[in-house]
Amino acid sequence: MRVSAHPIVVTFGAPTWSTTLNGFDVGKFTDRAVAYLTPRLSAPHTLKVSIDTQQPGAEAQIRKAIEDAVLKVRADPSS
Repeated sequence: MRVSAHPIVVTFGAPTWSTTLNGFDVGKFTDRAVAYLTPRLSAPHTLKVSIDTQQPGAEAQIRKAIEDAVLKVRADPSS
């Protein structure tokens, strides 16, 4: 059962890889999501990721959403 979905904006800035998160604090998943995403993109990029929380498999869903967003940016950098 879907509990909640919160759009967040993750902004990475060169050259220090400073990270800004807006919209929703996803707690421990935020740190994992950022750690997963940071080495996979060239800075600067902004991604909007929908995160479902408080349900079984939430971490896997977050990872999948980030992977999908990365693929979308690589396929169309103007998006």
